[in-house]
Amino acid sequence: HHPPRRGRDAGRPGWAQARRLSGPVRSLTAAAGEMARGNRHARAKARPGVRAELNELATTFNDMAEKLTGEEQFRRDLVADVAHELRTPVAVLQANCEALLDGVVEHTPEQTASLHEEVVRLARIVDDLQRLASAEAAALHLDREPCNLAAIADAAVILMSNG
Repeated sequence: HHPPRRGRDAGRPGWAQARRLSGPVRSLTAAAGEMARGNRHARAKARPGVRAELNELATTFNDMAEKLTGEEQFRRDLVADVAHELRTPVAVLQANCEALLDGVVEHTPEQTASLHEEVVRLARIVDDLQRLASAEAAALHLDREPCNLAAIADAAVILMSNG
């Protein structure tokens, strides 16, 4: 024999249980809605006394939200790095072209070669960006294989000392 119910749920069997279950679901739905509207800080709240599956769902949602936030920060950092990498060759090209146009330096084959090197550097950066975009779009599978890191480092040193 159960004691008589009091308050809003009196006389409605199962109503209290339904409210206990729907509260966490509403909280998760609200957090998901906030996330969809761009609030990357929205999180679901695990609640004591709630079925373990619902708290596990809230925790899984929060883990997903943290990963999205981390990926968003990674993308922002990547864009900043790319902008920095592009800025240098563009600045060199601009300064050299302006110097040529203003007559500050004379047009020589060496000057043209220097301009060409900067254009080639820009083209490599753009090609790398295109490859990265294609890899993301196609979920490119990379085949790993052993390589000689010393040879790669030597090639990079040679490339950097010539540029």
